[in-house]
Amino acid sequence: MEETPRHEAEGQAQHTVFTPPVAAGMTDANAPGYVLDAVTWFLLGNVFGDYRLTVTNQCERTARTIALAVYSGHVAPLPFSLSVWSGDRPAFVLAQYAGLLLPACTLTIRQYTTPTARTLTLKTDGTDGRLDTLIDRRELPSRSRMDIGYMRRRIASSAEANRTRITRAGERGLSVPEAVGMIAGGVWPSIAAIVIGG
Repeated sequence: MEETPRHEAEGQAQHTVFTPPVAAGMTDANAPGYVLDAVTWFLLGNVFGDYRLTVTNQCERTARTIALAVYSGHVAPLPFSLSVWSGDRPAFVLAQYAGLLLPACTLTIRQYTTPTARTLTLKTDGTDGRLDTLIDRRELPSRSRMDIGYMRRRIASSAEANRTRITRAGERGLSVPEAVGMIAGGVWPSIAAIVIGG
């Protein structure tokens, strides 16, 4: 008789075991699958630190969804938004990282909405924006934003290197997330279905 793993017996969700991209046989550091895995574990590492390997499948899938949406956003702007409740701290912080990893986006925060709710538009002068490399070096609670700046440039580099392959797949009727997921292989086509709402 096969023994049920303890975590299943207690009704806890399973999680996958992290395999670094190189150990999984991926050697092209610009391949979408390589970069998507790196972004996923970067996100989980920033949110959970040493406990990143203990997250549930749902949390890992959320990080993968954000990784694919962000990567796709570096290929072409996508019509998507993230909605997350601040009481779900892990998801809330993952969404904040998504905003920092995208090439550009709009962040909207609502405490609650009414017909008379006023929108406060916040912005700084263009001169302030030119200090982005200094801003990227400021500390966040768990990691340096310099890491985020590096990861954002890493995603952009991979997206640019694979733009032709992704575009060709798009010419066959696939959306950008579907094309990236198909090229990346593994779990990524199913994550692409989540991103496009399938």
